[in-house]
Order: sequence, then C-alpha cells, then structure tokens
Amino acid sequence: MIKTHAILSFLICLISFTTAHAQFHFKGLKGISVEYGVQPNLDELYSIGYQTFLSKRFQIEISGGYERGNYSCLTTYAAYRVTSEYGINTFMLHETIDYSFLKLFRHVYFSIGAGLTQTYQEPDLSSIRYKIDSSLLDTSEEVPEFDQEETTLNEGFTLGGHANILTEVYLCRYLTLLARYRYTYFLKNHYDQQVQQAMLGIRFNF
Repeated sequence: MIKTHAILSFLICLISFTTAHAQFHFKGLKGISVEYGVQPNLDELYSIGYQTFLSKRFQIEISGGYERGNYSCLTTYAAYRVTSEYGINTFMLHETIDYSFLKLFRHVYFSIGAGLTQTYQEPDLSSIRYKIDSSLLDTSEEVPEFDQEETTLNEGFTLGGHANILTEVYLCRYLTLLARYRYTYFLKNHYDQQVQQAMLGIRFNF
C-alpha cells in the first residue's frame, strides 16, 4: 500500500513538473544570460544579455560582449608587399528579435532571430614584415622609404546585421541552458567582413 502511494506521488509530481515546463515560455518572462563562445582565430568570446518575451513565440534580446582574436593582413604599399599580424579587441552590442518555431518535450525550444550588431574594434600590432616586389616598381621613380604608419590598421566602429539559431533548454523555472549559432555580416568593417560564432550559455529567469 505504501509502495503504491509512493509510486502515485512520484507520478503526480512528474506530471506536474512536465506541465510546469509547458508554462515557462510565456509573455512577460524575463532573463539575464551569460554566454561563452568560439570562432576561428578567436581566443576569447564573452557575452552578457537581457531577454524579455513579448508573447509565447517572440522575444527581444539585448546583449553586449567582448572578444579577443587574431587577424592577418596582406597589403601593398608603394613597391612593398606587407604582411601584418594583429591582436584584435572587439566590443560588441547585439539587438535581436527571436521567433520560436518549434517546441520539443515541453521544455526544449528552437528559435530563429535577426537583428543589428554594432562593434568597436581595436587592433594591436604584434608583427609586421615587408619586402620590395619588383612587379610593383615604377622605374621612373625611386623606391620610397617604408612608412609603417601607412599600412597599420586603425581602430574604429563598425555596423552590421546578424541572424541566429537559438536553442533553449529549461532546467527549471529559473534556469535555462542556451546554445546559439550567430552569423554576422558587416556593412563596413576594417577586418573580417563576415563573422560566425557558436556560443553556449545559461539564462537566469525571473
């Protein structure tokens, strides 16, 4: 008899828990997220964000982040071919609208999103190599002395748009695991025109 009551209590709790999961994705839910990601040539990628649900399917995300990466640059200057290596500090801001298109097992959600990306990029020159290329020589003029400042990248702001696929796994009412793939295309950029990021994180819901 006691065994039957224990089993019955367990089943009731399990059903209640499963039903509760179905209520997690609702209008008014808010959260603070922390994410970590990787991309080619990237050493560090950290992000913190804020999310709020406009409805059961739509949410708005605002996130800021920092990444540290490496960048190789091949350029020509006068009669020189120049190879430069940089460490790049990037500070970014993302604004995203996500749409939930699929729900599995009552607590796993898949969303697609799109939005704007603003970044401030700061290059740190680590090495530079140059050599005279005879194909670039103008025989009527002397070869000017190499000026490093003419080939060094400058810091600056960039603007772009992004699209992402977001997976949310609700561990409980207050904790959600996040997995995200983001593709960003910059309209104007000193460095990489396209950036792809894969990120994992956790969101604290309230």
